[in-house]
Formats: sequence, C-alpha cells, structure tokens
Amino acid sequence: MKRLCLITWVWVVALNADEAKLSEARAFLAKHQLREAVVTPPTNFEELRKRIAARRDPGTKFGTVVFSFARPGTGVLDVDQLKQMEEVIAARRDSPVNWHDVRNVVRVQAMLLLFPHALATDAGELATIREEWNAWTDLRQGFMFQEFVAQERFQRAAWSVLTSGQKEQLLSGALDAKLKKSTGHSRGFFADRIVQRALGKPDHSEAFEAAVMDWRVRWEGVQAAEQEAARLDRQREFAMDAADEDFAVAAWTADAGAVRAWAEAERDAIRDLVQAGYDIDPDLRAKVTSLVEEQRAEMINKYQEHGGELLRRLGELPPPPDNQ
Repeated sequence: MKRLCLITWVWVVALNADEAKLSEARAFLAKHQLREAVVTPPTNFEELRKRIAARRDPGTKFGTVVFSFARPGTGVLDVDQLKQMEEVIAARRDSPVNWHDVRNVVRVQAMLLLFPHALATDAGELATIREEWNAWTDLRQGFMFQEFVAQERFQRAAWSVLTSGQKEQLLSGALDAKLKKSTGHSRGFFADRIVQRALGKPDHSEAFEAAVMDWRVRWEGVQAAEQEAARLDRQREFAMDAADEDFAVAAWTADAGAVRAWAEAERDAIRDLVQAGYDIDPDLRAKVTSLVEEQRAEMINKYQEHGGELLRRLGELPPPPDNQ
C-alpha cells in the first residue's frame, strides 16, 4: 500500500508540474496568436478545392521557391523586385515570434514523453503519460496553425512581388529548372531506427522484427493519408491566384487530422517495438532517463535564441538577470 501511495503521489506531483507548463504554453499562444483557427469555409470551398487539386503538383513548397527568387543568380526578378523580395524576407526574419522554433519547443515537450510512454508497464502510469502527451500534441497543433498563418502571409507577400507574367510562368512550370525545390519533412516509417538509436540492439530480435514488419504494413495507410494532405497543401500554396487566406485556413483545418494521426502512429509504433523487443529493467529505465535529459538539453541549446521567451515560461531557462 505504501508503494502504491508513493507512485500515486509521484503521478500527482508530475501531473501538477506538467499542468503548470501547459498553462504557460497556452498563455504564450494566446498572447501571440495571429488569428483564431476557427473559420467558416467559403460557400464554394469543396468546389474550389477540387479545382485546385486538379492542378499540377508543383513538387515543392512555395516557401522554398521564395528564397530561390531572392537569389540574383536565379535571374527571374529585376533589381527592384529583388529589393522588394529581400524586404519581405527581412520582415519574416524580424517577426516578434519565430513560430518555427516555438512550435518545435512544444513538439519536443511531447517527444520527451515517447520513451517513458514506451516503457510504462503500469496501466495508471501509461494513462497519465498518454494524457500528457495528448495535451502537448493538441497544443503543438495550435502552434503549428500559427506557424502556418505566418508562413501563409509571408508567401502571399512574396507572391505580390511577382508580375503577372512571372506568376503564369511559375504556375505552368516554366521556371522549374531555375528554382530550388523541397517538399519538406519525410513521413516514412522510421520508428525502428529511432528505437535502436536510442536504446541499442533489442534483447529479443525476432519479436522486434515481427513488430517492425507489422508496423510497416500499418504505416502504409498513415503515410498515404499524410502524403495526400501534403500534396493538396502544395497545390494550395501555388493557388494564391484563386484562393485567399480564409480558404487556406479552412483547408489547413480539414487536413490537420492527417498530421495528428501520423504523430499518434509514431507514438504507438515506438511503444510496440520497445515492449516487444526489450527487457524493461532498471538499466533500460536509466538509459531512458538519460536520453530524456539529453533531448531536453538539445532543445534548449537549439531553440533558446528564438524561443527563449517560451523556454523561460516553461522553466527550461532561468529568467532574465534583471528579473532575478
């Protein structure tokens, strides 16, 4: 009974601390948000979406193209346009909030729970960790939305620099050979690599490989849905001639579930692989504890320059000297 009470007390203390951090992150989001995520879809939303989906896949995100245009060597913009494009890029760089970095701070808060979640053997402990992971992942999507809005406005400002002729060439693919392209992050199945890089070779290799094969099959549906959403988003980014910001927000909201499903699948795959392939002993728990601290230190080092305000609110960094 004493042991049960101690475990319960640890859960309560951890949950209270996590609730405080979640509250601070939510307050940061409310303070800095660019717009609400709720929007009434245009009356012609589905029709317009079908028309955009019928366009060619540009094979790249629009943001990558902006930086290609900004290079004089690309040879598309004239001198005045180059200056205007640099001003657009500078405004993005000097934005009060770097949504990419603060979103990643929130992403890492959920990531820090992946291996504790994978090791949990007590039902109560597992439920508590999963509840916290869900809360951080919900919040991550809120930050992702603000990053999306900031990027959307940056891209529309860049689009406005182009002449009508340049826009037509861009949309037709006539400029493809001059532009750098990127589709962003890959969403392939990497859970087996993630687990082995973190924990080393499995204790039970056959069971581990069986779990990997099972998840590779399951991942096909997850990845297909995410890739479809990513393709539609690329097409929408190149349809600024046809759709406004409200349409973009409605489209983001419609497709956000694919990203959430991917995150949940990765979480569950990591747990299944660990449970199948490793002995959950004190040595493994110690390894995960060290891993979490390493991940936290890496987060602070990587994002403190542009995510310092949020990191301080979460207690990951000390307050500024004048507040001490």
